[in-house]
Amino acid sequence: MAKLSIDSGKEPRILIESVAGDLTVRGWDHDEVVVSVAIEESASIKTVGDVIEISSAIPCRVSVPVSASLEIKEVHGPLSIKNLEGLLTIDEVAGNLRMRGTRGVVINTVNGDFFARRIEGDVRATTINGTASLRDIEGEFNAETVNGQLKLKRVSGNIKTNVMGNAGLVFGSEIGDKLDVHSSGSIHCRVPESISLTAKLTSAANSINLRTPDIRENITENTYEYSSGEGGTEIILNADGRIDFRTMVTDDDYEDEIDADFFSELGGYAADITQQVTEQVEAQIESLTRDLNERLSHLTDLGDVEKKAQAAARKAERKLASAQRRLEIKLAAAQRRAEIKSKRAAPKGDRKRYRSMEERKAKSRIDPISEEERRTILEMVAANKITVEEADKLLAALEGRTQE
Repeated sequence: MAKLSIDSGKEPRILIESVAGDLTVRGWDHDEVVVSVAIEESASIKTVGDVIEISSAIPCRVSVPVSASLEIKEVHGPLSIKNLEGLLTIDEVAGNLRMRGTRGVVINTVNGDFFARRIEGDVRATTINGTASLRDIEGEFNAETVNGQLKLKRVSGNIKTNVMGNAGLVFGSEIGDKLDVHSSGSIHCRVPESISLTAKLTSAANSINLRTPDIRENITENTYEYSSGEGGTEIILNADGRIDFRTMVTDDDYEDEIDADFFSELGGYAADITQQVTEQVEAQIESLTRDLNERLSHLTDLGDVEKKAQAAARKAERKLASAQRRLEIKLAAAQRRAEIKSKRAAPKGDRKRYRSMEERKAKSRIDPISEEERRTILEMVAANKITVEEADKLLAALEGRTQE
């Protein structure tokens, strides 16, 4: 995968103009911006004034300093963002939007589902065309329109939104001053018993289910008001379907009591878990890859080392083969000399005379044995190819001496 990088400092301003496909953005502890893409020529990164501008014609991954301010214009696919502490604005996402560990965000349009976890700041959106699922938000949630279902758990600030589907609201011990939710479907709401509140519940279906320590009623009226404690938090719930409003000791009670068929779409949760695991694996791979690259940067190129090792091995093989061929030639000459000497030592009547030119050449050729040939014979002994006695005979034959 190709990488394009630019030094940025700790708090750069970054503008991602357009990405034609999936975009993943991660904050890291390095003072540089890195764009990872499959094809280098398909992406660009440059500095214009004090802004780093990025665009890509294919899916890409962008790593930025954690304190960077980021503006994203267009993403023609899913967008995933993690670990950012700077300002974050998003204009349009064609697919799903997933956020985790950011300071807050301002969103114009998400054409898929929106998942947010552990956000330390406000979440503001104009239009979410799918399901909105938010958990552990330390700030406000304000969405003009959610065209799917709404799932909120532990949002500590004010809430104002209009939902076309069902809405599920679960609050923790920290809650905003005003919660205003309008739904074209049904609303399930859970609040801790310890919260002081005033709730105004309106159901166009004349179906309000109220469960508190003092009240357990199915109210068949359009509007009902309930208050507890000093009535600090104002809750306004308006649904075309029914309203189920309950107080609880902990927010875990919600998981046990909520109707099984309330959320018909549970794929978001499974996808969210899968995304979390994927993000963890990607972060570990990125860290290991970066560490490995830093270590290898001090070494010679491994491809060159391997090529040199292979060349040296081939050279050694050629050298050994050449030595063996020379040894075979000398052994053949020594054998011929031994045959001639044996025939000369026989009685004259039985001795045949060889007066060919080859015999004279063999007789006259006595070359001293080289150290390389001696080493080759010793290596053959070490490899158990010949015995010590056979090696001694070979050496004797090559040296032109007779053995008893």
